[in-house]
Amino acid sequence: MTLEPTESYSQADLDEYAAILRQIAEEAYTQPELVRTAPHNSTVHKTQHEPFDDPAQWAVTWRAYLRKTGQSKSVEGV
Repeated sequence: MTLEPTESYSQADLDEYAAILRQIAEEAYTQPELVRTAPHNSTVHKTQHEPFDDPAQWAVTWRAYLRKTGQSKSVEGV
């Protein structure tokens, strides 16, 4: 969870966030290598840059994306 100044959170959410930060601070003192090498369970994605360089593959809207991928007829209400 990341706090945003325009959002309001309940007291329970803020207490949970403070507890998480307290746990991270404790780990930083007791196991600094654990914190230095974090995150440990994260999905790794590799972006293919070729489509970004080809304007013919760009789809600015969701409908354009569906048309370009041939899904516009199979999706109802689009």
